[in-house]
Amino acid sequence: MGAHKTIELRSDIKIEQLAKEIINSAEARIVIVVPADCSLLTNEINLRLLKFYAEEEEKELFINAASPVLFSLAQRLGISTIRDGEIPASDAEPVLVSPEYSGDPATALASTATAYAQPTSPIINKNVFAAKLLPALIVLLFTFILAFWWFLQPKVMVLVYPKEQTITFRTNAEIGIAFNDADITAGKLPAKNLQEQCKLITQIATTGHKTVGITPAVGKVLAINISNQPILLPKGTILAGRDGSMHFLTDKDILVPKKSTKLESGIVVGENYGKAEIPVTAEKKGVIGNQPAKSITGIEAKYQNFLRVANPAPTHNGADKQIAVVALEDVKKAEAEVKRQMELAVNDEAQGLVTHDYLFISDMVKTEIIHITNKPEIGAEADSLETELEYRINVLAPTMVGVNKFLNQQFDQNIPANFEAANRKLGLASRRVISSDEGLASIEMVGQGQIRGVLDQQKIKNLIRGQSIAKAKEILARQNEIADVRFKVDNRGAKLPSFGFQIKILFPAGSKANYR
Repeated sequence: MGAHKTIELRSDIKIEQLAKEIINSAEARIVIVVPADCSLLTNEINLRLLKFYAEEEEKELFINAASPVLFSLAQRLGISTIRDGEIPASDAEPVLVSPEYSGDPATALASTATAYAQPTSPIINKNVFAAKLLPALIVLLFTFILAFWWFLQPKVMVLVYPKEQTITFRTNAEIGIAFNDADITAGKLPAKNLQEQCKLITQIATTGHKTVGITPAVGKVLAINISNQPILLPKGTILAGRDGSMHFLTDKDILVPKKSTKLESGIVVGENYGKAEIPVTAEKKGVIGNQPAKSITGIEAKYQNFLRVANPAPTHNGADKQIAVVALEDVKKAEAEVKRQMELAVNDEAQGLVTHDYLFISDMVKTEIIHITNKPEIGAEADSLETELEYRINVLAPTMVGVNKFLNQQFDQNIPANFEAANRKLGLASRRVISSDEGLASIEMVGQGQIRGVLDQQKIKNLIRGQSIAKAKEILARQNEIADVRFKVDNRGAKLPSFGFQIKILFPAGSKANYR
């Protein structure tokens, strides 16, 4: 067997890998062994591409396949075929094959020559033989001339790639809880009003303050008894300042002696009043209890006719301090802060509320404050203020089924001529609320989708036949649906052939094309 390369296909091989094997092969003849479980080359497009690359590299291609379908397809496309155990035809003895006439003059020539080269029976009448031979020779000669003319004609193979691009389209729609799926084609998308009740708690330091007493003032009061009877002052007896605003309490039980007659040489010369010193404590704590001397002069009414009181020295030790309290400004600040935190949290909470079955639109989120509670109240002694906010989230969300169906409808309407949808994976670039009411809104959506050019074989042939290569490339470059073109041209002509049958158009696998 002469030099050739055998490539055994695997079920997972790609057409690009196989083409690369052929291009990089040093041998001029390639035998591709296709097992029964490999369907790569049963795709006519792939087989055409393989032939294209083989011819471009000036390599001879042979298909060794177990599948009769692939055998038939390869022969129809003009690719050589062999069976297991055979060798490429250039190294084996020639085998005469009598195919049916397929429209190729060269095939017809070989077929006719083979048929009329068989030995004839001697018993055939010579006149009959002559009568049949002459038309056969005429057909043979015509076929030979046609085949020769066919051989001399220039050929061209053109590989055309469709353009793929993204288009952006803008559309408006209404969403509402009253719409259903039947309204989608009219641009009215069904929606649902989703609700959730939430709670937030914040805490801030109070800034208000007030002065309070921490220790009461203390002192001593002198009680004078002007009656003839001793008087017992119980602990807790109330004494008062001159203006009556400040009270002091006696610290213990005190017996104030009665008054007595003062005698001098047995002669009454006056009276001695009974006296007693009483320790007292201010009723209220703080510096307010620090009263000057002789300011405590009042006593409970029941003792006023019998006793006189006064403090010889000022009372002392009354002390104050500043303590924190809840101010009005603290309440205002706390409520503003809890509302700010609500605004920050609402978007995330609303997104969590909207499931994957619905489209979330941030402008369709509304909040409703239920109530705010502050603890403790204004004026209360406290170092911090706790504020609780309870609120409700309302989200009007269209169904994803409705949105996708509507976007696909609008996408199809925006696909330009000579293009098709490459896939149905549409993207929603943006959405904006135009107007909103209770359970109803108007929105603007910007969608994106992939499109791919639809290639027309006959149109391409008509555009480029008879043109120079440069002109043909220029013409095809102006076609919106075409991304790239590659030519394999028979170098016998400076121009492309004028007849369509001399131009073979190939499209990559997966392209949508019109074959006419």
